[in-house]
Amino acid sequence: MDQVLPQPPITPTPPISPDFPPSNPKNHVIAWIVAGAVILTIGIGIGLVAEKYLSPPQISSYEECVKANGNQIQTIYPGTCVTDDGRSFREVLTDEEKKKLQPPDETTSWKTYTTDFWGITFKYPDFDATCCGISGAVTGNPVTLITLADSTTVVPNTDAPFDGIALYGIPNNGNLTLDQYVEKEKAIFLADFKSMADPGQVNQGKTTKTTVAGQPALVLTNYSWDGITRTYFKSNANSFIFEISKKEKSPNHFVSYDQILSTFKFMDQTNRELNCEINRIYENTAVNPVACQCPPGYEKNILETTWGPCPKPEMRDCPQTKFKCIKK
Repeated sequence: MDQVLPQPPITPTPPISPDFPPSNPKNHVIAWIVAGAVILTIGIGIGLVAEKYLSPPQISSYEECVKANGNQIQTIYPGTCVTDDGRSFREVLTDEEKKKLQPPDETTSWKTYTTDFWGITFKYPDFDATCCGISGAVTGNPVTLITLADSTTVVPNTDAPFDGIALYGIPNNGNLTLDQYVEKEKAIFLADFKSMADPGQVNQGKTTKTTVAGQPALVLTNYSWDGITRTYFKSNANSFIFEISKKEKSPNHFVSYDQILSTFKFMDQTNRELNCEINRIYENTAVNPVACQCPPGYEKNILETTWGPCPKPEMRDCPQTKFKCIKK
């Protein structure tokens, strides 16, 4: 029988501990920062997505306001939509829709005055062109072109004031500026005022600026004893000075005057046959002298020089020239 020898006692090997580097507190802080940034980014992303898909759409126009629920639509034209937070949006109209909103043009049914010789035209209501006279410009041989009166304001056979307008044409032979001509007019009116006014009475006249037919104009108010308002302006070619006299039944009574004034236009004097008085060559004629000129950039093409009708019955020997204004 074999003899079993006793084994030596086994000593257990101690476990080997892992070799960790020394702990650094800063690394923990960085890790938390990174983690926080990631979480924050995810939260912002979720918020943006939720806002996009869950929030009500932003309203920036009338159409968007109408489509959104809960907004108030006001029954006016153009339409107006009011949001819950008080913002309002007006309906955008097309050009055709805008035209429909414009008041009707009363001047479409008015009469038209046109003078080829003086090259000006304007519209006026159904006024009487035969009943009355209205004084106008006083210097430079003015010619009365037309006088119009609102017959509903006229008291027959009296000197009572009425609503009316008169147009005068003045040949600008002296090539005066508008200011120079108006100053001559004012001097006459002031002299007449002094001769008729009470001692110490002060003239209340004033001068204002406006525009007629696209041209600068000067308005004289309360200068003359007759109470007529006079508006002066020049033609495009500087050949003529025009004066418009306004007479009123009472202050601010002539309601259509501004409308009439807005219709004044100069006619196209280019490439059109015109008649022109040239009596400056004939000093003994009684006709008003006229400086025959074309607009800037055009020159006269003389067609014929002849004797023509005079603008007034008492005048005689009125020479005229037919010409066209041709572009240079």
